Amino acid sequence: MKYEIISKNFPTSKRLEEIIKKKFDKLSKFFDPDTPIKINLKKEKEDYVLEATIFSDHVFRAEVKTKDDMFANVDAALDKIVRQITKHKSKFDSKRMKEFLKTMNGLIPKDEVEKPSKVVKTKTYYLKPMSVDEAKLQMELLGHDFFVFLNEKDDNVNVVYKRYDGDVGVIEAII
Repeated sequence: MKYEIISKNFPTSKRLEEIIKKKFDKLSKFFDPDTPIKINLKKEKEDYVLEATIFSDHVFRAEVKTKDDMFANVDAALDKIVRQITKHKSKFDSKRMKEFLKTMNGLIPKDEVEKPSKVVKTKTYYLKPMSVDEAKLQMELLGHDFFVFLNEKDDNVNVVYKRYDGDVGVIEAII
């Protein structure tokens, strides 16, 4: 993997660069050895920002912003890119599988058809009344993609969720 590490308004260290290379080398199983990776490190006001971009047949990009330190951003960016890679790979694999099944149509006995999915885990927890902003903060602190809460304004169950464009959405359930 070919690294281009750029720092703006932020003094980088050899240790940080070594950690970035060591962590991102874990992605070498997905890419060619000469795949370029561009890492931008910058400090905006009091936030540390890490932008990672991998240029292959598909561009994978992650941007992470924290107030803590740049080392925490490395792991978070790596996790985001791994999720993107696995999502891209599963889409690619499912398209190939559909094409394969079209060609093999009729050769698979009907009794070997996939079983429907079943519920294997149930979670129960107390819904705490809170504002949308508090729920958004809880979702971010937990590292989840959504968070269920009781809206303190109208006592209805609401869900805050991360959208693909990076914004946050709210689902309001009316009882």
